[in-house]
Amino acid sequence: MANSPMVTIVEDFLTDLTRAGRSANTVRAYRSDLADFDRFFPGPIDQITAGVLRAYLGSLADKAPATRARREAALASVLAWAYRAEMIEADPMTRLDRTRLAASSPRPVPTEQVEAVLRAIPKTRDRDRLLSGCSTPPACGWVKPCPSRSRIST
Repeated sequence: MANSPMVTIVEDFLTDLTRAGRSANTVRAYRSDLADFDRFFPGPIDQITAGVLRAYLGSLADKAPATRARREAALASVLAWAYRAEMIEADPMTRLDRTRLAASSPRPVPTEQVEAVLRAIPKTRDRDRLLSGCSTPPACGWVKPCPSRSRIST
């Protein structure tokens, strides 16, 4: 990307991301993804069209969905930034459908960690109330759902 017309634009964009508090990993991934796009299309940013983007994204068909989505996100971000900065007249990324990732299931907490947390809680009635989510001790001493959780406050 050293001789590309996009190099200054991308560096300014990445500087803005850093100033906005984006993580170093995000900035590094965007730099890599935008360099990949620049190898595909080394032209100026104002010549990027929906057709150019479709061709590039089509060349990523063999990549994992998460990789395609991340590269789309990098392009969408830099193009939206360039549009807001009036470097381009329109954002061509808005004309494309984006890769949709299936929602991932939550990862369970390993049994060892759950057991370690339970061992750290003192074995008293307070522990039972903490585990049941009840702020008041049950009258019978048996751990049961807290009545205050089932009431609807008005």
